[in-house]
Amino acid sequence: MRDSKRSATPGPILQDDFFRGLLRDPRGNCLNMNIRTNLIVTEINAVKLTASIKGLFLSLARRQAYTALHSLRVTRNSLLFADYLGIPPEDQEALRIGGCLHDIGKIAIGDAALLKPGVLSREERTLIEAHPVIGQKLAKALGLESRGEDLILHHHERWDGLGYPEGLARDEISLLCQILALADCYDALTTDRCYRRACTQAEALAEIRASAGSQFRSELAQEFIEMISSSSHHGYGRDLAEGGNRCPAT
Repeated sequence: MRDSKRSATPGPILQDDFFRGLLRDPRGNCLNMNIRTNLIVTEINAVKLTASIKGLFLSLARRQAYTALHSLRVTRNSLLFADYLGIPPEDQEALRIGGCLHDIGKIAIGDAALLKPGVLSREERTLIEAHPVIGQKLAKALGLESRGEDLILHHHERWDGLGYPEGLARDEISLLCQILALADCYDALTTDRCYRRACTQAEALAEIRASAGSQFRSELAQEFIEMISSSSHHGYGRDLAEGGNRCPAT
């Protein structure tokens, strides 16, 4: 699966100095919401988006800091994985944009469903599962290129065809969407959610391994596990999990 020629190191999305420097003060305390907001603004301004789309993302960030920080972490993880696989730079740029905006449709979903700590009703689940379609329509209306739309629309599709919103299966799902789905799942597992506490890294990787061949393409899931397990990747990304407001159901 992995290309022998790795592409250039990913760009500015959530580099280590943001984790170690911007997010925490010298005593190790989480910084306040203004600093987190500045972090979000700094990161999203580094992405090639129109002013309208950036404004939409920042509106989501002001309403739901967790979702915005989740989107930035997922983007970073996706770019690291794409680089690990040797994905070409032009595809990495599409992944950077689509990753930042993959949950933008949640801006249209009410907090009653999005932040519910218990089991979702059928109607609430249907509403939550509409966020990829809503996000794709918003992005299209604001002029996002087609690969970015595809990443927003299909990041919850599954290898076995049991995902949403279109029930795509196997190679009907683009490689970039498969990469984004793995990074999205890993971040969801390793951060606190309103219905459960965060998994450890080992628990999250075990869950991904168990989902290989059903939720994820087996070979790609194994590559992701190997990357996360490498010493250079150990423990990455956890700082930004802290200090956000209540996290959404999915």
